[in-house]
Amino acid sequence: MFRLTNYQIKGNIIYRNNNNRYYLKFFFQQYKPHEYRFILTNLFGFKELDIHITKKITKIIDRNGNQYSSIREMTKNNNLFNINIPLQMLPYWFKGIPINPLSYMINHHGLLSNIVYKNRQNIFIIKYDGYSQQDIFKLPNNIKIKYKYNVITFKIYTWILE
Repeated sequence: MFRLTNYQIKGNIIYRNNNNRYYLKFFFQQYKPHEYRFILTNLFGFKELDIHITKKITKIIDRNGNQYSSIREMTKNNNLFNINIPLQMLPYWFKGIPINPLSYMINHHGLLSNIVYKNRQNIFIIKYDGYSQQDIFKLPNNIKIKYKYNVITFKIYTWILE
């Protein structure tokens, strides 16, 4: 799984907290070992966020063309998601790889079932509710990330492996 560094994922996101619920489509692409692109679009196909992540910088462009260098900076000005998710962990979580977790559990099939991860003072619980067979890999197709009262559910319907 660590060798899987050139792939694309397409799917839906459901974000909910105590007050809001959003439905979005997403496209995630890892095109080099430490370079990613993560695009969120609304149901009409308009971009809400376009996120570029490299080893040295993160660049976020919102639907109005405003640019930010971190999720924290963006959430001060944009209320789409009020969650400071560690973007650098997404590629690992999408592939079902527990990097530096507080704890993790494996299910009876030998696949990752959840991760508890701490970033600064924030605790994230990542739950894997389903896997699909892709070539020789079983890759996650239903992932929930919980943080305080926020839940982001990733329903992955396409994995493109290169």
